[in-house]
Amino acid sequence: MMKGEPLTLGLIINGLLWFLVVQIFGVLYTGVFGSVVNNVAQLHFLAVFLGWIGFVILGAELQMSRAFTALRRFEPETLRWLLPIFLNSGLIIALIGTALRMQIMVILGLVIYLIGVLIHTYWVVQQRRSPLFKFPLGYHLLAQFFYIVGLLVLLLNSLIGFYGIIQERTNVAIVFTIGWIGLVLTGTMIRILPMFLGKVINRGMKKYLWLHLLLAITSSILLIAGLLMFSSYFIVTPILWIGAILWGLMWIFTLVILFVSLSSKRKTLNKVTLFYFVPGIVSFSIGLLFGMAYLTNYGDITVIRRLHIHLTLLAGLSMIMLGASHRITSFQIHSIIYSGRKTEAPPISFLLMEKGYMVLAITLVISQLVLIVGVVMGDTRVFGTGGLLHLLASTVFIGGILKNYRFYLREKDNAIPFDRKGSEV
Repeated sequence: MMKGEPLTLGLIINGLLWFLVVQIFGVLYTGVFGSVVNNVAQLHFLAVFLGWIGFVILGAELQMSRAFTALRRFEPETLRWLLPIFLNSGLIIALIGTALRMQIMVILGLVIYLIGVLIHTYWVVQQRRSPLFKFPLGYHLLAQFFYIVGLLVLLLNSLIGFYGIIQERTNVAIVFTIGWIGLVLTGTMIRILPMFLGKVINRGMKKYLWLHLLLAITSSILLIAGLLMFSSYFIVTPILWIGAILWGLMWIFTLVILFVSLSSKRKTLNKVTLFYFVPGIVSFSIGLLFGMAYLTNYGDITVIRRLHIHLTLLAGLSMIMLGASHRITSFQIHSIIYSGRKTEAPPISFLLMEKGYMVLAITLVISQLVLIVGVVMGDTRVFGTGGLLHLLASTVFIGGILKNYRFYLREKDNAIPFDRKGSEV
């Protein structure tokens, strides 16, 4: 990484590139092109949680940690270099080991990746000492614990030879999705979505944020415990139902806070963000309902489980993450290049490219609907068609981000040096 280059920007762009890899593995998993590579399901799993979701969340966490605590830059410089190297090399080695069925390579890759996560954790924990420590950074600290636990379980599975078994992969996914992703998603959305749209968290709701955090922690722990018992012994326990109901209430609480905050009379800015967040939130909510249906053993369990996974992770979480990535990278580049200059900065619209990204959002939603139809019909060709359309739209989406990044590389030498600014971005 070049000296002075924003760390968070690089991690998020890394994550977007891994998103393309995720979709390629997803299309291969459908079998449309036959059996091309070994362990496609496991490759897809690693690329999703350690690549696409992992890089974007880790990058966004650092950006918010830096911004909310007025940190100038992450130190020492050596760790700024090592973090992306460890994360990328560790994941690549684990993927190669999985494809070649070489257990030692998988273990080595996971250890290297875990070291990268620990470097990231060091910075997140370090920021807790700041007198400006603000919501939702507490969610990030707790979520980081679950991510590390999930990685350790994944590593343990590799060491004892269970790596790749569906049940073990499911258990790790439970820890990742509920404990790590769930806490980051709910806490972060409350803060950033109003901010993205030129609004703020409703003042009356702020006094209830401690209750939201308490409900998020309690429901996550109970739900994880219940789901682990369910996936291992297929027993629906009272703990599972209590955890599921509390988590559902926490999600409704999240939406209420967002609705009240976004209903303010302040003018709504950057409406393109809504084209990603609104369908993402709707899909995620519907996916949660299918998750509840899966626990009740109602209907075709296989189809319901697939609908739950694809609605929550692909149509839900991914749309939210794409919207956030578009917003964060555009504004970060604009701030880096133009902040501190005496001359007036140009409007950010040339980086946001709102009309184009609105069309892309609609295209992504259509492709996701085709995917869902393929799941319901059990038709791999329809599912594969939706996957290819989604991959095409995602490629164009990321192409626009990379275009902005090239602009940053071209103009960064003309920007005010970081040591003369109040912060890294």
